[in-house]
Amino acid sequence: MKLLVFPRYDSTQASTRVRVLQYLPFLKVEGIEVEVFHVLDSKGISGKSSVLVMLASRFKSYYRVASRLLKCSGEKTVISIHSELFPFIPFNIEYGYLRLLGIRNYVMELDDAWFHRYDCHPNRIVRYLLASKIRKLMQKSILVIAGNKYIADNAKAAGSPRVEIIPTVVDTGRYRDFLLTFPDLQEKSGRKEFLASHLPYPGKPVIGWIGSPATTKFLLLISDSIKHIHERKIANFVAYGADYKQLKDLPVKIVSWSEDTELSVLYQFDVGIMPLVDSEFERGKCGYKLIQYMACGLPVVASPVGVNREIVADGKSGYLAGNDEEWTTFLIRLCLDSNLRIELGKEGLSRAEMYYSLKVNSPKLAAVLKEVLLKTWNVEER
Repeated sequence: MKLLVFPRYDSTQASTRVRVLQYLPFLKVEGIEVEVFHVLDSKGISGKSSVLVMLASRFKSYYRVASRLLKCSGEKTVISIHSELFPFIPFNIEYGYLRLLGIRNYVMELDDAWFHRYDCHPNRIVRYLLASKIRKLMQKSILVIAGNKYIADNAKAAGSPRVEIIPTVVDTGRYRDFLLTFPDLQEKSGRKEFLASHLPYPGKPVIGWIGSPATTKFLLLISDSIKHIHERKIANFVAYGADYKQLKDLPVKIVSWSEDTELSVLYQFDVGIMPLVDSEFERGKCGYKLIQYMACGLPVVASPVGVNREIVADGKSGYLAGNDEEWTTFLIRLCLDSNLRIELGKEGLSRAEMYYSLKVNSPKLAAVLKEVLLKTWNVEER
């Protein structure tokens, strides 16, 4: 059984690593051969390069994807599309090309509310041409794999014949192995060793955030809380993977992201945060950073937006903060009470292992894909 997966991005992006690559060994064991063919490389992502370089990269990706699809006409392969194959190309052209090649059975996967990137786009022309594209692709698919209930509900409303929810997960076993490999990190003093010389208040708790330049803007939502806590020397703030320019006016230590150092940095946090604006696109996010924090045994504070309400057991594994006062109160409470951090962190780890682990969800994904692949090929052989 072969599945050709078209993730939106290459392996430099977390969505491809966690939604595709980490599942490959498990799918192989189940007899599912997977080929990964990314749509956009890092240069084709908006904001990663100049406009001309980005456009050139995108046109190159159109050619690459179209060429690879052309080979599918002679293969016994089902394709899996992560959001879309040709970004900013209308539905009739993209779907028409698939029909032209005889590709009628495909799986859709969404870990973000990509349909809102079009139907909420500020440009009227984009909305006119593309507002319904992702929904129509979901409608014509044989299966939609949704990262959360919000996306699943939209897929059902679009008319998708089958929708399954597979949350974004982490390999909690790898996180545990990391701690066993570096036992000194389990002690408070050891956990600070990597960042200690770079922080303004050595020995004080570290409130940490992990993300990308594109999501750095959400930290500005709690700028007042950050300044308040910093001025009172209650804690240090670390933004891992953030854009310095956006945070230049905030007392936040920015650390460059690297896959090699990711766990080393995360395990030096004492509290993990996820501020988020309550907008349509953000309601479709899958809370990956929250799951990472919880897998590290950290208490979390997050905005009560979308799936965050499901991931965070409010008052048990962390807190949902809906305004500046709550953000400040909850963060200070956690910073001043190490026993509370440990208690909530243990609950968060338990939830991560129970609901958001690769071990729990890989059999679910494999079973769903196997069923769809077998059903599709049996129909085609008739």
